[in-house]
Amino acid sequence: MRVAFAWFCETIRGYAAIGIHRNMMESKKSNQKNHEIALLMAMLRFASVISRPMRDGVADPAGFSSNELRILMALSGEGESAGHDLALWNRTRERAEALGVGKVAATPADAAQNAEVVISILTDANAVRAAYLGEAGAATAAKGQVFVEMSTGGPDVAAEIAPVIEKAGAQFVQAPVLGSVPAVEGGTLIVLAGGKDAAIERARPVLDALGEVRRVGDYRSAASLKLLANTMLAGVTALAAELLAAGTAAGVNVEDAFWAISRIAPYLNTRKAGLVEHRYEPVTFALRDALKDLRLANELYQRVGAMTPLAAETKALYEQAATMSGDLDMSAIATLYGKQAAKPR
Repeated sequence: MRVAFAWFCETIRGYAAIGIHRNMMESKKSNQKNHEIALLMAMLRFASVISRPMRDGVADPAGFSSNELRILMALSGEGESAGHDLALWNRTRERAEALGVGKVAATPADAAQNAEVVISILTDANAVRAAYLGEAGAATAAKGQVFVEMSTGGPDVAAEIAPVIEKAGAQFVQAPVLGSVPAVEGGTLIVLAGGKDAAIERARPVLDALGEVRRVGDYRSAASLKLLANTMLAGVTALAAELLAAGTAAGVNVEDAFWAISRIAPYLNTRKAGLVEHRYEPVTFALRDALKDLRLANELYQRVGAMTPLAAETKALYEQAATMSGDLDMSAIATLYGKQAAKPR
């Protein structure tokens, strides 16, 4: 059985995906290639779970085992007998070809055509619309697959695409994730799954392989919850940068200051290199993408009449930082504060 998996509008036989974070595919940084490979390998690890024959939408353990080596052999052309093909699609064909494996598909529709599960992880709402609803978009190939849309594009685009997919006889799940490259590698992502129960259950073998699945209502609820979470992420990171600068100015050792605030917010340990050492590469979540999410989030909060002054101020800070540091890790919000020297107290 053929299932689809993708890599920025790209596909792996026995599992299709239409997208990956922009900085993963477009960065010219020398160290970015390793992160592309790490993420691809991690995705292949969970792709192998649904590459097994499926019965009633559930991976059949009687099928071939989820062995990474077997998948990688197939990708390199040495393991065709294992039943895997690799098809890739990228908006820039050369980027898919540069990976040096598999067959490059011409369009998102081609990537999804013979898939059973299609996954998309794209940069923003416009990219999602184009990949699904544009010319030769994935929606034109919808005919019984389950589409799992994992982008952070806001609730509106999910509500636009889902009816089109379902009208064609396919199923749709909105499933943005909390976590970055390390969580993908460790299978510890949090998946916020929204949609109809039957569609979520059909996609469950894929979602479970990624990490913890949280059922959160409909498509809009899943997309909105992701914006809430990323607002928190950006806000905590900005507050940490501000407090570390303030602590340094007050004569507090930066390591001591970081130790204290990270005990309260353990997430900060994943941003220590940037916040404490001012090293903003490798990029696991670009500052420009955090700003994109903050803009989407603030638009949502305003539309529903919520009072969110802290979220608005956080957006303003990221807009200021993005003029110089947008391509760097989101911890580069610390560049707003510089390296403050201690002052007499």
